[in-house]
Amino acid sequence: MDKDKVGSSETDSDLATHPVFIDVDSQVNGKPAKRHQKGFKSLLPLGRLLNRGNAPYKHQKDDIGTTLDDIELTGTSLQVPNLRNGHVLPAAKEKGEDSSGGSGNVDWTQRKAMLGQFSREYAYLAGCHGAARGAQKNASWLRRSFWFILSCAALSTLFWQTSLLINQFRSYEFQADVEFSFNRELAFPAVTFCNLSPLKESALRCSRFDDDTYNNVSACYSNTTDSPGDTVNISTGGSTEHQFNFSGEPITSQEYLDYGFLPKDVIISCTWNGMPCSESNFTVSQNPYYGNCFTLNGDRADPLVTNRPGTTAGLSLELFVDPKEGVGPGDTSTSTGVRMSLHRPGVKPFPEEDGFSLPTGYSSNIGVRQLEVNRLGSPYSNCTPETADWRSLYPGYLYSRTACVQSCLAQVMFDRCGCVDTYLVDKPICRNANVDESQASCVEGVRDGYRRNEVNCAECFNPCIDRLYLYTLSVALWPSAGYQYLFLKKLAAQNKTGDYIAPERFRENYLRAEVYFEELNYQRIVQKPAYPAENLLADIGGQMGLWAGLSVLGFVEFFDFLGQFMLVLLGLKKVKMS
Repeated sequence: MDKDKVGSSETDSDLATHPVFIDVDSQVNGKPAKRHQKGFKSLLPLGRLLNRGNAPYKHQKDDIGTTLDDIELTGTSLQVPNLRNGHVLPAAKEKGEDSSGGSGNVDWTQRKAMLGQFSREYAYLAGCHGAARGAQKNASWLRRSFWFILSCAALSTLFWQTSLLINQFRSYEFQADVEFSFNRELAFPAVTFCNLSPLKESALRCSRFDDDTYNNVSACYSNTTDSPGDTVNISTGGSTEHQFNFSGEPITSQEYLDYGFLPKDVIISCTWNGMPCSESNFTVSQNPYYGNCFTLNGDRADPLVTNRPGTTAGLSLELFVDPKEGVGPGDTSTSTGVRMSLHRPGVKPFPEEDGFSLPTGYSSNIGVRQLEVNRLGSPYSNCTPETADWRSLYPGYLYSRTACVQSCLAQVMFDRCGCVDTYLVDKPICRNANVDESQASCVEGVRDGYRRNEVNCAECFNPCIDRLYLYTLSVALWPSAGYQYLFLKKLAAQNKTGDYIAPERFRENYLRAEVYFEELNYQRIVQKPAYPAENLLADIGGQMGLWAGLSVLGFVEFFDFLGQFMLVLLGLKKVKMS
């Protein structure tokens, strides 16, 4: 293109396809342009004027009197003010550059150069071992390849070892630590006991269970004056003057209260921690096997506390069993004595499962040791908090696994058979086979299903905090000859006389029970994570230092590098080339 045509009226499309030259001899802004220094051509390409090399532009006056700050690069066009009547002179098009204004090979080439320099700067400054050697620009390709492969192998091993550690942590295994602790005071266990013969023969007279007198009113009243020495009944089905039939409708909770033993019938004397107690300190609950049961210290809000071990600081009971008067359905009346259970205050007692029997004629010493179990919750185990909202059919009690299983079985039985085999509020008691054979068969099917693990009560887990009472039982003949005289005087003072307290029959009717702490030391079993989170972090840090020489800050640097790398890659950040 002729240099004399720079100031002519050729179109911008022609300029866009040709290099643009500036005639320094022409006028700029109506004034003669200054000539270049000696030795420079008077006709300069505009790209040379703008110093299109990699070196940064210098803030200086060019030879035509226009500062480089007045020239603006927009896309692929150069804004040169007042150079040609306000027209925009397109920039010279490099090889492969898109004339439509898109980013071409020049931008991507520069960007790749910036990415390479930015990566090398990170490798030199990073704390990761081996990265700087692999990024050395003057090193041979074999040396760089060696360090690159070695670094990749070390990082792969690091990730593999870290995954193993994470899998070990996520297995959520735990270990049980046994601790021995001492307290100056310990909460006394709740003590529940029941008569092994739950019903009184004299109360059953004229009831629906008395086949001899139920339909004969005169016989009923004529037999109410039987002397205590008469033989009336030993067990169901025995050969006696009075036969009681328990094969009909089941005994209700109210009938146990009406016909069963109450605390005033059983308790002769009671002392706790050296202080007297009475039947008013006991609460009554019903059990399907033992009828009325009596609990001392069942209030979890105000439990009894002892600060001394030994029998003098525990509970002492003298009980009257009255086996001649006691009767009951099934096998419950085949033994003489009481059934006792030690449990946590506020927990529903189940003496048929966790209790022990005490015989008459003996003084039974129950030495207690406390065991506390602290279980881990989810995800280590599926324990249940003691105050959890669980599906309990025993309202007002703390959670226990036994109560949960019994509630589950009762609910399944009620859903399938329309009744339950325990004493619950607003649930009917199941009939036996003599009254309703289909219902009895249904109940037995539920029980068999539970024994074969076919009834799903899997949601019943152990409590997260459980307090158990281990005991040692020892017995001795009771009473001694000297104490028997004093005891008879005590009975006479209570108007409990009769031939059933004759010396030769004394030991058949009475027993003594003493419950006490053997020591105030107690054992704790605490579940702890076998591989806690702090061990996981320590082991991961060790693996990072071993295989890559990294630390937590090194990882932060790496993620910071990735963020800055993406900014450079997207053209949102420039790197000063050196």
